Amino acid sequence: EHGTYDLPGNVREWCWTAVGDERCLLGGAWNDHRYSLQTGQWNDPFDRSGYNGFRCIKDLCKDEEAKAKLRREVKPTPRRNVLAMKPVSDEKFKEYLDSFFAYDKTALEPEVVGVDDTSEYWRREKVFINCAYSTERMAVYLFLPRNSAPPYQPIFFLPGRQALFIRDSDQTTLGPYNDYFVKSGRAIVKPVFWGTFERGEFNRDENGELKKFTLDDSIMVRDFYLNWAKDTSRTIDYLETRDDMDCSKISVIGLSLGGGPGLIAVAVEPRIRCFIIISSGVNEFGLVRPEADNFNYIGHITVPTLLVAGSTDPTVPMEECQIPTMRLLGTPTEHKKHLVLEGGHAVYMLSKAKRECLAWLDKYLGPVNR
Repeated sequence: EHGTYDLPGNVREWCWTAVGDERCLLGGAWNDHRYSLQTGQWNDPFDRSGYNGFRCIKDLCKDEEAKAKLRREVKPTPRRNVLAMKPVSDEKFKEYLDSFFAYDKTALEPEVVGVDDTSEYWRREKVFINCAYSTERMAVYLFLPRNSAPPYQPIFFLPGRQALFIRDSDQTTLGPYNDYFVKSGRAIVKPVFWGTFERGEFNRDENGELKKFTLDDSIMVRDFYLNWAKDTSRTIDYLETRDDMDCSKISVIGLSLGGGPGLIAVAVEPRIRCFIIISSGVNEFGLVRPEADNFNYIGHITVPTLLVAGSTDPTVPMEECQIPTMRLLGTPTEHKKHLVLEGGHAVYMLSKAKRECLAWLDKYLGPVNR
């Protein structure tokens, strides 16, 4: 009636399907990310979160065999206890650096291909530069604030899973989950990372639909993680050629899916000075190859790091992911913080999350130029 579709409700809903000792929840609560509608989640059946409801059904089926199929148990992906594991040695880590992250500093050949001056808060530039690992050209979007003076503090934004589904990066702009960074006077830097937007065509079927992205030990998934780090470094190379960027104050924000390769990028790129992880963390499944496993990198991160996550986030569970992430970070204890907010995976929309992120940048990078 009002032109709205696929909206989450007030609560997500318990269903019959079992996942190990847990039960499935479908739909999404008001504070869940929109893709919760598609993927579902599972929790302890005694979880009495205010975001959980139940789904009412009327049993019209007399076929017990058919009903049994509906109640089939879904096998959960085994999680590993990363706190009981040892990462690769320093020698092996250095081998990773030399083998997977070194690249020739060839000419960037930057080309500004579009400027959007329509926003009252920022100016958007689209720039193409040469990649670090192929002859391909990579688009980089810069959102430059209007309420501060250069040189700007650049914030790299590593996006969530939605970047896998949108085919045209020109459709992206700043939304309520990240526009406040530019409004604070900082510049947002959005490279079109390998495998996202129009650079994800290799991961689509003959109908142009995105293939299901799953963590595994394939070369494609390995390159997904490693190339994001090289895309970040190559973009920093470009920023260093500009007079309007303060490359001594570079920060990275890894949101959801982007936090995984973000842990690797921050570990291998010494020019990054500050890190914010939102609704993400260390890989607790262990399905990717060792050279792409951020567990082997997280201990080499020493910059100030803020982790923002929800108390009931099934994607980034507290015991299996959030707490291990904080313990494994190589950052000194006094310079890392775990901010737990009530809610699920979309806590980055909350005003407190926004205030804490800005306060973190102010603390470690200083105020912006006015």
